Amino acid sequence: MNNLSKRIDTSFKQINTSANTAIETHKELKEILLNSKYKEIFSFEKYENWIKGQIIEPLKKTISLLETNKNILQNTIESIDGQIESLNNPDHITPLKAQKSRLNIQLETTEKTLQSLQNSLNSLL
Repeated sequence: MNNLSKRIDTSFKQINTSANTAIETHKELKEILLNSKYKEIFSFEKYENWIKGQIIEPLKKTISLLETNKNILQNTIESIDGQIESLNNPDHITPLKAQKSRLNIQLETTEKTLQSLQNSLNSLL
């Protein structure tokens, strides 16, 4: 279970790192352009549209996928709870509890990542 948690955490940290790097690079580039002699000839409207395609849209799609995953995890946990309540044999209940525990770890990690990505998106809008 610890290995699963670490792998999920590592994957989500990579997503967050990539999103934060893209956002910071966008802000730096925009600041450089605003303070340059080229600001009069640079089309910030086109740049903002390009940024939406390069950063904002993929970020929105990632958030949407994570929200779908979160809902699936929540529904599966509820289903497992129902199965646990209906069973009498402890030998059948124990694996379900272990599965529920793993799913709760995934749910917690997904929720943290969703919040982080949503904050990143909000900083761009």
